[in-house]
Amino acid sequence: CGAPLATSGRHQVCSLPCGHLFGRRCITSYLFKHKTCSICSAPAKRNSIRALYASAAGGAAGGAVDITLSAVEREVQREEAWCARLEEELAALREEERMLQEETR
Repeated sequence: CGAPLATSGRHQVCSLPCGHLFGRRCITSYLFKHKTCSICSAPAKRNSIRALYASAAGGAAGGAVDITLSAVEREVQREEAWCARLEEELAALREEERMLQEETR
């Protein structure tokens, strides 16, 4: 969706049982219509969403948070690229459908 992931609130970083990370708002909305992870298609339900928590304290815990946020950012980038590819594929399929309908007229 492009919204930054957060440590709390509507877009808190969450995971599904498969381990993929999402913002809570986005994955909750997605799972209203689908029953699988949007990345790997593993079975998923809204009640399987798990919030992720990390200490914001400095030291080793702070470093772990930085690493986790970097991993989340990479996951978000992969998800956005995947969505863009799906949108392009959908547009191509719609165009193909339109052309086929014109041919059958």
